[in-house]
Amino acid sequence: MRFIITAVLLLTFAFPVTAQDPPAPAKGNTPDTWKEFTSKEGKFRVLLPGTPQQQDRVLQTPIGAVKTHDFFLQSDVSAYYLSYAEFPNVGALTPQENKEMLDSSRNRALSDGARLISESDVLVSGNPGREVIAEKQGMILRARFVYVDGRLYNVILGVTANTAFSSGKPSANAADRSELFESISTKFFDSFKLTK
Repeated sequence: MRFIITAVLLLTFAFPVTAQDPPAPAKGNTPDTWKEFTSKEGKFRVLLPGTPQQQDRVLQTPIGAVKTHDFFLQSDVSAYYLSYAEFPNVGALTPQENKEMLDSSRNRALSDGARLISESDVLVSGNPGREVIAEKQGMILRARFVYVDGRLYNVILGVTANTAFSSGKPSANAADRSELFESISTKFFDSFKLTK
């Protein structure tokens, strides 16, 4: 399990930055721009305000090569990032191992100067997961992590502090979050479903 956690640390929040020219930003909160995106290989579907760019990578970790699949979309309001990493030789986890996996994802998300704003346990398609809200380099990141059937999924929304909080100042109080941030978050995270 310790090697799996080390591998998770290498994967969480490893945003893909490529030399590709990014498409023009999608319109973030216009109802008619949100469409369902489905990854048959990733076994998930989600609503997004455009079509994400995909990048597949193989990372060398202490447990061997780990395939990762990253999806990224920038809108005029927010950035959307989804990824899943395949751990083919790792089966179901005990509740304690799952907690350690989620703790490691959180710790990785908070590395490199990120500051935790809030954290909670959540269900993602009926599976125990973790949600964190963090501030990192002037961005507010809201992320959910879940491990299911040998795959670690990261679902992340990034916005500016002025978009996330009514006062523009990060706060752990949910009442301080802007209506726009809550609306986009709900639409994005609630639409993420695992498929068969």
